[in-house]
Amino acid sequence: LKNEVVMLHREKYKPLQKRRLTESFVIKNRIDEVSAVNQSLIKNHILTNFGLVNRYKDGQYWFMSDYLKIPYHQHIQWTQDYLRDHYRLEFGQTLVPTPNDSIRGIILQTGEQTNVHHNVKDWHLEESPEVSCLYCVGTGAKSSNVIFEFDDGRNKHKRWKVPLEKDTFILYSSHLNHYITKNENRDFSVYLSLHFQLV
Repeated sequence: LKNEVVMLHREKYKPLQKRRLTESFVIKNRIDEVSAVNQSLIKNHILTNFGLVNRYKDGQYWFMSDYLKIPYHQHIQWTQDYLRDHYRLEFGQTLVPTPNDSIRGIILQTGEQTNVHHNVKDWHLEESPEVSCLYCVGTGAKSSNVIFEFDDGRNKHKRWKVPLEKDTFILYSSHLNHYITKNENRDFSVYLSLHFQLV
């Protein structure tokens, strides 16, 4: 009789079904040495485009002034290909460069840092990225950090710090507010900023 009651209870019990509505993530890694990507060539390419003429000017998206317009380069293309292939292998989705502004550069001189921002353009969602990437191609002896700001349910105003070490990349959810801390080196800090949508 006891076993029958237990079986009856199990038949009536319906397991709780949990649905994840949103996901925020940060992934840090290095590009394999076997890859043909040469981060020194990418760094030099970004530095050659360092100038006011290549600064983004957008009053609506004020944070864009931290970024430089960077034209196509073969090693940037190979970086995008590497990220696409490995993300698809790990997570089953493909990273596709955004239709506009998929390649940007960031150069921080001594004492500079970026403003707090996210990479989703609220008025242009079709052009906005779902996944962004920071690839550190040049820094001095002391690494800066990227600080991500997020809420976790009732826990508000949380922060996650990730060191921006040379030759490492960070993939992250584009909607996350973030900023790069002050460059405390004499050398410039140089970053490649890539932006993707998911298919």
